[in-house]
Amino acid sequence: MNNTSVRKLNKLACLAAVALAMPAASMAANVLTNAGFETDAVLNASVVYGATGWTPSGNVYTASANGDPVRTGIGSLKCDGLGGFGVPLVSQTFPTTPGAFWNFEGYMLTPSTLPGDATFGLLKIVWMDAGNVELQPGSAVVGGANNGANPGIESTPFLNSVSATNTWIFTRAAGYAPAGATQVRLIPLFVDQSAGVGYFDDLLATNLPPVGPPPVIINYPTNSAPNPTNSPASVLSMYNSGGVFTDTTIDTWYTFWSGNPGGNADYFITNSTRTVKKYLGMGYAGVEFVNVPINSTNYNTLHVDVWTPNANQFGIQLVSLDPNTQAAQVDLLPASGKITTNNWVSLNIPLSQFKTANPNTDFANLKQLLWIDNQGGGGYVNGNFYIDNVYFYTAAAAATPVTLINPAVGGGNFTAQSASQTGFNYILQATAALGPASWANVQTNAGTGGTLNYSVPIVPGSPQRFYRVQVQ
Repeated sequence: MNNTSVRKLNKLACLAAVALAMPAASMAANVLTNAGFETDAVLNASVVYGATGWTPSGNVYTASANGDPVRTGIGSLKCDGLGGFGVPLVSQTFPTTPGAFWNFEGYMLTPSTLPGDATFGLLKIVWMDAGNVELQPGSAVVGGANNGANPGIESTPFLNSVSATNTWIFTRAAGYAPAGATQVRLIPLFVDQSAGVGYFDDLLATNLPPVGPPPVIINYPTNSAPNPTNSPASVLSMYNSGGVFTDTTIDTWYTFWSGNPGGNADYFITNSTRTVKKYLGMGYAGVEFVNVPINSTNYNTLHVDVWTPNANQFGIQLVSLDPNTQAAQVDLLPASGKITTNNWVSLNIPLSQFKTANPNTDFANLKQLLWIDNQGGGGYVNGNFYIDNVYFYTAAAAATPVTLINPAVGGGNFTAQSASQTGFNYILQATAALGPASWANVQTNAGTGGTLNYSVPIVPGSPQRFYRVQVQ
């Protein structure tokens, strides 16, 4: 891409999404120094380490050579990822107060397709207290709130393996400073599990003073998941906080090989006196039951209740180990819309989905379960999760709707037939009129798996009647 000097664009209009809730001061000035990375740029010169006004870390450069992409002006920021989980970045730090609204946005580009691992770029807002301790952000207005080991609000979208190449992509993060915040650090960064390059340009950061008390941010559940209603005879439970079922023996809810930097703990919900499983900043977390393997062949569904303040995707993996490790994974990606924040989400996943994912998994000898939050699909990664009511159960089959067949009148009776299934009741109902209908039960037969016969006496001189069958 050739360097072309173009007038810098005014991007303050990008705050329109929050202007409805903010005073006129929402058209605030850009607080960043050298926001377009022009200060050190020399057209067609070699890259210059760092950028005036920014604190650099790792392989970061002001890029202005022929072939280095710029969006406007002659300079951009180049983050050169060499692999090995380096994090090249620059940052600027500003004073703040709790409740202040911060917006950080700009453009990013990769010249070639990035690897499909933890190699990505983004903008990040990090709040700190007077002792320079990083604070949990709580929630995000725009972007994703990472409340794990590396807290902050991360912009969306990420620059990653699904990003278009040689295209400037707009990304944004915004949120309120949490209680105790005295500083905010604004960071364009690149994470390089594998080698890759990310460029940033035309960044904008604005802040608005608090317009009232700091917002109340809830990062944890304050109520219990719904109590299970399944019959204990149809359940194999791994964990349920309400004690509805007797739980099988689990070796550990957090294996040593878990890729979960935030760790695991039991979390006590004060308002409900229940204890659930907590995973912070989760990548993947292993649950093992090697000593007492689970035979799930008598069940057809896995139930899990999940609560998250920040994630929009979740995956579950069932693993058999003998004779070879075989894993079957089901992913609930953002497009499914199933994982939502700040409420308990009840997941009922047919085991047939796991069996389709990997038919070689031995479901009679399961020894591991993994919670997964790094599947890709453009979702928020390393979210916080609270988990309860983990159990296998047998879901009752739905009855097939039936139609009355062979209706006839003879011998003073109305007769008809219908197909049936075992485990259901078939109720013949009648009404004198269809508009409006007033259905009344006339006869009940238990399903046999075969044909059911119905016979109702006809009362001479009675009004006409309409019949149907309801299945329960």
